[in-house]
Amino acid sequence: MITHPDRSLLAGAMDGTKTGRFYGEPDGQYIAILKTVGDKHDLDFTPPWNDLDPATRMIALFGTGEEEFDVIWPV
Repeated sequence: MITHPDRSLLAGAMDGTKTGRFYGEPDGQYIAILKTVGDKHDLDFTPPWNDLDPATRMIALFGTGEEEFDVIWPV
């Protein structure tokens, strides 16, 4: 899924495939969720994928388990 590891998740790290572009759409649902999770867990998803620590990568790819979030997604 990560086709451009030199970019951040918020700036095109997944742009190499149609599915990746969908999930990485700046105004899309996935990015809104990612930003909300980052805010709640004090995680920064703006650095390039290569610079994220393993725990942050795992959360970005697999979530936080059963935890629920109130996400504001401007449509």
